[in-house]
Amino acid sequence: MALALALQTAFAALGQAYLGDVYLMTRVQNGVVAPGADFLDRMKRGLLGDGIMLLVAIAGIWVVKMNFLLFFYSLGSRITFYRVFWWVAVVVVLGCGAAAVGMLPFDCLFGEVMHVVTQCSTEGSVAAIYTRYKVSVVVDCVSDALIICFPISILFNTRISLRQKIILSSIFCLVGFTIAVTIVRGSIFGGVYKELDKIDRKVLDTAWALFWFYIEFMVCKYLL
Repeated sequence: MALALALQTAFAALGQAYLGDVYLMTRVQNGVVAPGADFLDRMKRGLLGDGIMLLVAIAGIWVVKMNFLLFFYSLGSRITFYRVFWWVAVVVVLGCGAAAVGMLPFDCLFGEVMHVVTQCSTEGSVAAIYTRYKVSVVVDCVSDALIICFPISILFNTRISLRQKIILSSIFCLVGFTIAVTIVRGSIFGGVYKELDKIDRKVLDTAWALFWFYIEFMVCKYLL
């Protein structure tokens, strides 16, 4: 949890350093302001900050997931089936984390400015990036749902009343808030992928994505 807190603090610090440039990109693509002479430099800086913050957020979220798994292992490690399922879950959750990182458009975040301008802003490229984004949301939700199985399976094998089992299961299912935030983060209706009628094309709102990544990070960390 100390590592998760350090990563959350790093995310906030990076936001203070780079969000001005990220917001400038958003205002320019929305036609609110005209790009200035230094826009390309600031765009490169904004994309760099965006990429670093996304990596930090994903790392932090998966650190919290592993914290959950380590905690639940100690509750049922003496049960063979439970222990085997736990190792399967660890492999799947780590694989989901690797997939979430792999879905990031590294060439459009850390590539040359001209590549970003000419290749990453086309309709097909934006649609492909959003498809990756949706896949990352799915693997995030799958890993959360898998983690929820552990406390519920433990509770329903204990000798307590059904009412107590339901109450405690409801508390553990608060992880569902994390899933809800993840779904909102990737929702096409939420603002990450929107149509600009004036120029008849779609763009990605990176500020929206960063905001909901941070919300997800905070929710999952404080639930633990």
